[in-house]
Amino acid sequence: MSRQRPFVGMFMNLAEGDREISARRESFLRGIGQIPGLTIANCYGAGDFGNYRNKAQALRDLVVDGSGPDLYFTGCWPSLRALNGVVKDKPIVFAGMANLREDPAATDEYGKNVYGFISYGKNLCGEWVRLLRAVKPTVARAAVVYDMDRERYNAKWVYDEIVAQAQKLSPKLDATRAIDCGSATLDADLARFVKEAGTPAGVIVGVSVLAAAKRQAIIKFAADHKVPVVYPNRLYTFSGGLVSKGTYIQGLYHSAGQYARKLLLKEEPPPSPRIDITQTGLDSSKKAVFETVINAKAAKAIGLELEPSVLKSADLIID
Repeated sequence: MSRQRPFVGMFMNLAEGDREISARRESFLRGIGQIPGLTIANCYGAGDFGNYRNKAQALRDLVVDGSGPDLYFTGCWPSLRALNGVVKDKPIVFAGMANLREDPAATDEYGKNVYGFISYGKNLCGEWVRLLRAVKPTVARAAVVYDMDRERYNAKWVYDEIVAQAQKLSPKLDATRAIDCGSATLDADLARFVKEAGTPAGVIVGVSVLAAAKRQAIIKFAADHKVPVVYPNRLYTFSGGLVSKGTYIQGLYHSAGQYARKLLLKEEPPPSPRIDITQTGLDSSKKAVFETVINAKAAKAIGLELEPSVLKSADLIID
């Protein structure tokens, strides 16, 4: 190691005061373990995409013991992209990214210095659709909330896959209504959809930094309009949302910490595979590590009585 105190720069996508930050950071630190003199600096994105590159540069330019970070850690694509643009000679580890390509573990779209964990592919999109129908069997129309300005970052692919999977249900679910979570009129757009649906309606929230930042507004909408909403991970259900299905985020952060340790300490062999899909279920030899979380209080608030089979399928029920 080039110095006695290893230095990690963390680019987190949530706001600095978000309580989820501490849980994810703690999982990463458990994975990295005890390293004498370890120094960690944090910066926060929270969907301020126009400044992501500047924030990445500022993190790169921080100095401890005469030089910048030995390794960078980040949560998903926008911050990884920003770091990739300014960091060329140090490893970058990520935890949690959608990749809907046929081979999500292909490394040609990531820099040679990038390591990390894909959180899901096409398979999870179908799980959200089926979960919405399970919690509300009569639902006929659904809106898909995602960051429409980030279409080139898999978001549009996720929307298209949700629409396709919804058509496979019997009876079919119309999930063609797209709502931009980055819109200043998000509340009004959601309310308009429910009013125009003219039939039992629901909402599916795709993975998005902006949706996570605005989760309380979406959760309040669901309660006010008594609409079932399926969320992409436990971040939302622990914040008061109805039901989520997604990768166990803390598990990914823990695994990323283990990768980071190997890279910092130059342990042999280096992390392999470099881009890991183990927990997604996309590797046919591995079972997906997806979890279903139900918030019983949220269900009661919208007058929803969940079927026993749905409750039994949950990995965690929040009372």
